[in-house]
Amino acid sequence: MKVVKVEAVPLSVPVDHPVRNPRYGLNEKVTVVIARLTTDEGADAFGVTFTWVGRQVKSLAASIEDLGQTIIGQDVMRPAEAWQKMYTATVHMGHAGHSLYALGALNSAVWVLKAKALGQPLWQ
Repeated sequence: MKVVKVEAVPLSVPVDHPVRNPRYGLNEKVTVVIARLTTDEGADAFGVTFTWVGRQVKSLAASIEDLGQTIIGQDVMRPAEAWQKMYTATVHMGHAGHSLYALGALNSAVWVLKAKALGQPLWQ
């Protein structure tokens, strides 16, 4: 089972009780980006990441889609190999911020695909 498609789906959900962050101001929404992977066998899975600042959601989604291209064709039974490819692809920008958030969301999705392929819950 190989990864054939990567999508980033940004979501912004209003919250009932906004939270004030001293660095980023008032957060009236939870802003997340879903990293969705699809395989050649039609299985799909997702990982989730977030941004503290809603206006950064487009760049985070772009980071997921760009980094996800490094694992197109990746065998989902080899998640450590997928992680290494993504880690190596981001070394030039440092392992912080959007590159790390994108890597984490994509890595989670690969592990979910492996669990699905094995017919096991993710925790196993």
